Amino acid sequence: MIRVQQFTMLSPTLLRQIDAEIERGIKKWGAIDKHPTILLNAAVEELGEVAHAVNHGEGAQKIHQEIAEAIAILARLYAMVIDCENTNLGEGDKR
Repeated sequence: MIRVQQFTMLSPTLLRQIDAEIERGIKKWGAIDKHPTILLNAAVEELGEVAHAVNHGEGAQKIHQEIAEAIAILARLYAMVIDCENTNLGEGDKR
């Protein structure tokens, strides 16, 4: 399982939120997000939600949650790419 505790510049609260979001995302989408492009699309969508929360003044708690969700997806994408570094996923593989 992905754990982000090695990123000590992040607060313990944010780390817990990210870990919870990683677990939630795997349970919800793990069966279908099997390629980096799928997770990349999800990360972009989540970043849009961060921007929306910021731009519409939805408050710190909502913004923090959206940031944790975006980071969690990016952490899953990172882990997927690292796991597949011996394949051609980073070299234009379109599935």
